[in-house]
Amino acid sequence: MAKIQVLTDQIATMRDGTELRADIYQPEGDDTLPVLLQRTPYSKTHAESNVYAHPCWYAEQGYLVVIQDVRGRGVSGGTFDPFVHEADDGYDSVEWAAALPRSNGKVAMYGFSYVGATQLLAAAKRPPSLVCICPGHTSKDLFQGWTYKGGALNWAFVAYWSLYLSLDTAVRAKDFDRAQELQALLPQMPSKFGRLPLTGLETVAEDLSPYFYEWLEHATDGPYWDQRSSRQGWDTPTLAIAGWYDIFCDAAFDTYEMLKQNGVTQKLVVGPWLHMPWSQFPGNADFGPAARNNIDQLQLAWLDYWCKSDRAEGASVDEDLIEYFVMGSNEWRQSRTWPPPEAAETPLYFTSTTKANSLNGDGALVAAPVSATSIERYVYNPRDPAPSLGGRSCCFPHISPMGVADQRASEIRNDVLVFTGPELLDPVSIAGPVQVVLHASTTGEDADWTAKLVDVHPDGSTTNICDGIVRARYASGADAPRFLAPESINEFTIDLGSVAHSFLEGHRIRIDISSSCFPTYDRNPSRRLEPSVARWEEFAMATQSVYHGATYPSRVLLPVVPSSPVGPDA
Repeated sequence: MAKIQVLTDQIATMRDGTELRADIYQPEGDDTLPVLLQRTPYSKTHAESNVYAHPCWYAEQGYLVVIQDVRGRGVSGGTFDPFVHEADDGYDSVEWAAALPRSNGKVAMYGFSYVGATQLLAAAKRPPSLVCICPGHTSKDLFQGWTYKGGALNWAFVAYWSLYLSLDTAVRAKDFDRAQELQALLPQMPSKFGRLPLTGLETVAEDLSPYFYEWLEHATDGPYWDQRSSRQGWDTPTLAIAGWYDIFCDAAFDTYEMLKQNGVTQKLVVGPWLHMPWSQFPGNADFGPAARNNIDQLQLAWLDYWCKSDRAEGASVDEDLIEYFVMGSNEWRQSRTWPPPEAAETPLYFTSTTKANSLNGDGALVAAPVSATSIERYVYNPRDPAPSLGGRSCCFPHISPMGVADQRASEIRNDVLVFTGPELLDPVSIAGPVQVVLHASTTGEDADWTAKLVDVHPDGSTTNICDGIVRARYASGADAPRFLAPESINEFTIDLGSVAHSFLEGHRIRIDISSSCFPTYDRNPSRRLEPSVARWEEFAMATQSVYHGATYPSRVLLPVVPSSPVGPDA
């Protein structure tokens, strides 16, 4: 095994004169090698080794591994402004890396989360030396699915992440006492999420994280988010990694479709993983050894194919393929389209005999809508919101609710409508996007509608599969708020995201409906106020009504697929 030499604090000068610093890991010798570049705001020394092999491992596989602190982070110069400089700095860093003394001129990039976004933003600038990228758990759109979802703010993630980013800013300012105070605040964040207004969250200081307040101010889509996103696309071959319980899961499928339409070579791998770490244990579940993290090996095969000279001598790699893990049956399947071509959109309709409020009700899922119209009512109290239990968030499950969790502690509440299907005689597998079509009204001036797909086990315990939210004022578009008339009945589509899951024999399919999922999402004040500035005394209760029956066919749409494995040519 080759001895690895580490060159620390190597300087790359950006087009505006800012100096960024990187560590270079290189095997002994004088041969030229491809470069594997990671650009991170989380310390070049750490190098995201919580999910990837150490940079030395990649160097041992025949790469010059370059781990760079992005602008304004770690020991790099400049001022950090999330995403703003990553496109140009990424381009300049790629070309600098391509010109390193032992470089063969080919540069690849890897990393997840923000480090995935640095790849997409760089690739969108099309640096000539960038031959492939390996973005994990990230998004090309920094508005929808990153900061906001369905018009609601990804509150727990955004608040926690902003505090976390401020730590390095304090360290760079040599204010070490303040940095220690911020570090101590991190595990206390769950007790801070309920503070109001959101703009007054004292744990996120404006001098350290001014962008947090910009994100709250820009609650609608537009130029601010365009300038920070890579929505325009790229032509670099892309190996993307995603997780069913990660906040950016849906973004991976959006990117896959965009690249497919643009004819870009790609591959997508989706496991049952949290944002981090990637393992078979995403919370209260064990998806078996098949769900273990083997991304380093998959990534190396992709890198070797695009970066090493023997590619023309018969090397091959699966291209334009989605490899996805089916939870429940705990197996990997493959498809070249999403949803898989055999997936059939299958509706299950809401009904009840008396009422669907909580587990004490008799809400049911049936194959066809009943003829009579029924109304389910509950009081939404923003001061006592329905709690988040698991789900898709970021970044640590002890701070932001994420992963698998039993939902019964939420389902016992009267402000949660519970609709449960019959016991399954055979497994039912789904693969693709899940949606709920809801006919509803509110006595408030605005409302949120949340939906959750749940697997009910024979012993009554539950597994959350996917969930979604829509804020009524943004139900017809995220560019501007459009308020609906109070008590008017409207149809809402709630996107629960893509998923692959098998409901096993003896299990039941369940849908939970509510108007809050806190602190994953911020709370709707039920008034025509910006939620970020609403104060405690400005919160208002509202009566929410959900309609079902032939006239108002509220339902869930499931992408049902055959139980047999799907081959790569599907």
